[in-house]
Amino acid sequence: MATLLPPFRDPVPWRRLDVRLLTVDCGNSTLDCMVHDDEPAHRSQLGHTDRGALAALLERAPCAIAATSNVAGGLDTLAALAAERRIPFAVAGHQLPCPLESDYTTPATLGSDRWVAAFAAHHGFGEACVVVDCGTAVTIDLVDANGRFRGGMIAPGAATMAFGLAQRAPVLPAADLGAVPLAVPRSSKDAVSSGVLHAFCGVVERAVRALADAADDPQLRVVLTGGEAAIYAKHGTLPVTPVPDLVHRGLVELWSRLQPQSNG
Repeated sequence: MATLLPPFRDPVPWRRLDVRLLTVDCGNSTLDCMVHDDEPAHRSQLGHTDRGALAALLERAPCAIAATSNVAGGLDTLAALAAERRIPFAVAGHQLPCPLESDYTTPATLGSDRWVAAFAAHHGFGEACVVVDCGTAVTIDLVDANGRFRGGMIAPGAATMAFGLAQRAPVLPAADLGAVPLAVPRSSKDAVSSGVLHAFCGVVERAVRALADAADDPQLRVVLTGGEAAIYAKHGTLPVTPVPDLVHRGLVELWSRLQPQSNG
């Protein structure tokens, strides 16, 4: 089991806001939405094109929307609804520019969710971090102490591993991602489930070690986020700092930087 370290030291950024802000992380499968208008913020997972649910979300009357997306057209339905309601809509990489310097050699292909998460981790901790974002794909990225995005790795998430194995080897039983991985499985079901879970955790741990070696810092903070973060937290071995809303924290801070000082 991963060792869970204390979360952010500094105040939650959106507590400085005096307006209702909707932040949206558009992933491959869903829109992860948070309305920052109360404690705790209202969070929901909605389909990219679920017009009814998105319209209901906007009935909470956000004053602005800040979003990130790497999915072509993933924000189109929400953007159309926002335009109908005249709600300002800012997107990372467009209206919300990246404040980090970057070593990425193909910046046009760097997903905005990756640099938003790296920015949020550096802003929150003020130190070098490895950000592990566990979703359909797991991304493992390094941001240094000076706030420079150094790069990172992309691998299949746990569910993606299980799905891929089922597609290529349909005679095998389906992996159970809620299982406990065994050292010596004694059934095919346990063998598949344990193999996928060990593989997922192994990918994260090997990538983190490689990035820590590149940074010459074996004590790098590992910030854990994403929809499958609980799987790693339960079965992994690294000390990690869980920040489930990391991308949303980054979007709030990016949006607040666009506003006049009186709103900050």
